[in-house]
Amino acid sequence: MTTMGNFRKVVATCGRAEGPRLGLELNIKKTEVFWPSCNGVKVEDGLFPSDIGRPTLGVKLLGGAVSRDAGFISSLAVRRASRAVELMSLLPSLRDPQSELLLLR
Repeated sequence: MTTMGNFRKVVATCGRAEGPRLGLELNIKKTEVFWPSCNGVKVEDGLFPSDIGRPTLGVKLLGGAVSRDAGFISSLAVRRASRAVELMSLLPSLRDPQSELLLLR
């Protein structure tokens, strides 16, 4: 769930979403509060459950980096590129040029 806006409304939304009525629950272990321009409010006691992660450099959202930190963005891009190169090196093992071409697209 990605929620943006006034932090008090965001906190209220986390607690009273329609999800529970539909049998859906917020998975706190997968929830993170990333606040690029935080003035310290996100660490106030009682505002968010203590189990919620609070990354400082950035988060990965829908496969892309959300951050103000160039190092965080760069490291994510380098990891993705190295994984792509590693997978491309395995393409010849398919021994099928058509399949290789389709996978590269």
